[in-house]
Amino acid sequence: MFKSVLLFGFAFALANGDPIPTSRVLRNGEFNRYYLYNRQVSASGVQLTVTGTPSTDILPGVTTVVVIHGHGGTYQASPNPDIRRELLELEEHVNVIAVDWSIYASMSYTSADNAIMSIGEHIASLLVFQDILPGNVHIVGFNLGAHIAGVVGKSLRGIARITGLDPSTTTTPLARTDALYVEVIHTDGGSALSNGMGVKMGHADFFPNGGNWQPGCATLECNHNRAWQYFTASINDNPFLSYCCNSIWEKDVNLCTGTHLSMGNNRLSKTPCQSGIYRVNTGNSYPYL
Repeated sequence: MFKSVLLFGFAFALANGDPIPTSRVLRNGEFNRYYLYNRQVSASGVQLTVTGTPSTDILPGVTTVVVIHGHGGTYQASPNPDIRRELLELEEHVNVIAVDWSIYASMSYTSADNAIMSIGEHIASLLVFQDILPGNVHIVGFNLGAHIAGVVGKSLRGIARITGLDPSTTTTPLARTDALYVEVIHTDGGSALSNGMGVKMGHADFFPNGGNWQPGCATLECNHNRAWQYFTASINDNPFLSYCCNSIWEKDVNLCTGTHLSMGNNRLSKTPCQSGIYRVNTGNSYPYL
């Protein structure tokens, strides 16, 4: 196992012009790469590290959004560039950090899941090293990235918000105690074959169209991806006003009539209803109005 990981590390380092890893055993998270974006840096971003000195390109005292891709993804693939684009278009003063954990994300699902503790702990170390205050941090994670976000929160208390985008099955699940406000968007939790877990785990859990099949989708993968697509649309184009449900049954039969709460967006805190269960019905194409 380690030999294959080390070879991946060599290849990644060569591709990025980084020093070749030494023969010591590297912890999983040490293969992470981090890229900073804001309106003051170049479009290609600035790579951040956990050594040397903190970056002067990080805007101080503003919201920092950390975006974590899922199994099989990279920082250059959806949802990372989509979310980053919308955030930078909306907000003049915001930092976006794209996490690349593709070395392990490219392995088997089991191997990727086994690595998420170290990967999340390393992200927490980066935030501390770069002097980014937890109270200014919003972590957005898709698939296994949602649970990595939870590990960051477990390691670094006081994270303002975590948004889990259709969290997938894991041995280390995201929990409402991982941040001051945890929001989860469930889009593919309807069966044993689904990609998502479909169970309540945050302060506010949103179940668009019931949380199972999504309009315009014919596959489970499409349903799964709708989570990050809805979140992306929520930043600029759709408030996704959702109704509070008194129970999962009300959510399932579309009888939710409680107070409204907007799904998604970049607000660091929200006040959900007592049940924390929400349903919103969407359209079948972007921006899903």
